[in-house]
Amino acid sequence: MYFWKTDQLAADIKNNKVSEKSKMYYYLLIMASYNIVTYQYLADFTVDTTIAIIEMVVTTLIVIIGTLITFKTNKGEDGVDYVSRAIMLGLPISIKLVVFASIFQIALFEFVFYYWDYDVLTDSFLLAMLTVITVLFFWRLNEHLKFINNEVH
Repeated sequence: MYFWKTDQLAADIKNNKVSEKSKMYYYLLIMASYNIVTYQYLADFTVDTTIAIIEMVVTTLIVIIGTLITFKTNKGEDGVDYVSRAIMLGLPISIKLVVFASIFQIALFEFVFYYWDYDVLTDSFLLAMLTVITVLFFWRLNEHLKFINNEVH
């Protein structure tokens, strides 16, 4: 893997010298990195920073484990186009999850603000909701990859 030599990486891509496993690791690292960096900015909006750190660790672990599982479901190194499949399938899965989560979140916030102010309990609800959504994302992605690879009839 190249972390600095983009010219060499571009040449390897052009000459088909990057394995499926290496592509998956690039995808895995960029997804985990984006997740961690995002939480640096989101921590300012939480009541309890500890909950934000727990959320970052939990979701990053789910991203790592989910990526490794779905890569294996896509037949690992012998599979085809893992990254493009994960991205293409991830878009509609994400849209569905965002719609579901938005409806749930609106209802939750209406309930929360009616009975009490935004507090640690609200952050805990959001931690649970984001954890469930992240797991659901990888579960649905895995199911679709099983279908593509003819493991499910």
